[in-house]
This record gives sequence, C-alpha cells and structure tokens, in this order.
Amino acid sequence: MGVYYYYLNHTKQQMFCTDPIGPYFKRSFVGINLGSVALHHLLSNELSGESPWSGAWIGDEIEVVADIGQAYDLACEAGYEEVEGAVLEMLCLNEGADQILDHFRYVNNDVDLWERVRNGTDIPAKVQSALENAHMKLQKDQTT
Repeated sequence: MGVYYYYLNHTKQQMFCTDPIGPYFKRSFVGINLGSVALHHLLSNELSGESPWSGAWIGDEIEVVADIGQAYDLACEAGYEEVEGAVLEMLCLNEGADQILDHFRYVNNDVDLWERVRNGTDIPAKVQSALENAHMKLQKDQTT
C-alpha cells in the first residue's frame, strides 16, 4: 500500500487525502492531482464558485503530512473530521462534475464510465454522493 499523504487543517481540525478519489495520493503527486485543485479552492477567495467551502481554509494553519507520521497520528487521535465528501462536492460545484468523472475515469483506465454514469450504475459511493449533493444544491439555487 505504501505511504499516503493528507492535507490537515489544524485550525478547523479537518483533513482529506491529497487525492480524494485516488490513486494519486503519493508524495510525487502532491500539488499536481485533483486534491491540489481542491486545496486551491479552499485557499482562494478569487475563484468564483457555488460551494460554501470556497475560501473556507484561508488563513488557517494547514500542513501536508504522511499517514505514517506523528502529525497524522495526532490528528486522528484528536478526531479531525474527514471532509473528502465535502471536497468532492465543492469540486463538482466549482469545477463541474465532468472534472471529477474525468479524473476517476482516467485513474481507473475506465473507458465505459460515461455510459455507466448515464445509466446510474457502478459509481463509487463518495463520487455518486458528491454528484447528487452538487446537483441538488444547484437545483435549489435555481428555484430561489
């Protein structure tokens, strides 16, 4: 399995894997994967987006850690909230669901993903949940 990397927010006691879908959570992918796009949204107030998570980590103390280090162990012991679902939802709202699905299709070499999405079958639960939540929020915003 190896060493996985996480973004920790010590201020809010939150964390998520550097690649919320996987498998690009190794050190060599930190900064160039889907998680880095998410971190950019969390730390920027210049990006427009539908998600309340946009800019939510501005000014907070954050750290990139390995899952074998003391900082990660302390975060787990302290009960840091894992926010991968919210991060995926933020990416769906701000970047579009296509980016999430393209990333998932690419990392899994899954050429049939789009057909299964259209049929609503065989999608990882956290990806499906993020897509549904983003869709519901967008529909709610359009009706108000």
